[in-house]
Amino acid sequence: LFKFDMVLNNVINHNTEPDVRDHYCMLPHGVFHHIHTHGFELFEELFGKPEDLIAYWRDEQAAGGNWYDSHPVIQNEPDPTERVPLGIHGDDAGMHGAEQTLCITWGPVAGKRRTTLDTRIAFSMVKCNQILPDVTTQTLYQVLRWSFDALAEGVFPDRDHEGQVFSLTYEPNRFRARGQFLAGGLRGCWESMRGDWKYLKE
Repeated sequence: LFKFDMVLNNVINHNTEPDVRDHYCMLPHGVFHHIHTHGFELFEELFGKPEDLIAYWRDEQAAGGNWYDSHPVIQNEPDPTERVPLGIHGDDAGMHGAEQTLCITWGPVAGKRRTTLDTRIAFSMVKCNQILPDVTTQTLYQVLRWSFDALAEGVFPDRDHEGQVFSLTYEPNRFRARGQFLAGGLRGCWESMRGDWKYLKE
């Protein structure tokens, strides 16, 4: 888990002042790496075997368009078996009675077709009534973008989403991993953002 500060509506104490609290997420680049390292058969089943990746990128190249032609991961990694396409999904879900929770997940798009529950990997969630407009979700997406940037580079980052450098006293495990290859040098390639109209508009 990665812990970071989140500004939330203080609905618990019915306070009008925002509340800064610890929030947690599972970083995509960390999950990607650990599944590859500790469960390679599962990794290929989820994210695609080399032949799946070749077929996926062949179809995307044939479709053409600005997305394929200008994507930095595609430009920087010519080998289609070394770049893994990934999608992001968001939606409000009922969790506690009538209370809605924003759930953000991510997952593969080139592996074998499977049910939603078998392919979406949790990133983070937050209760909708605690979301401070234009503040709370901006922090969530800042962290998500930072992790996807690491996936695009194919290496563990040397600093956090706010630019604070990892050290022996700040996130020492991440400090020791900095600069090392993710998943044997594979790169994650952001492919799509999905959700209902409400989520996409927000």
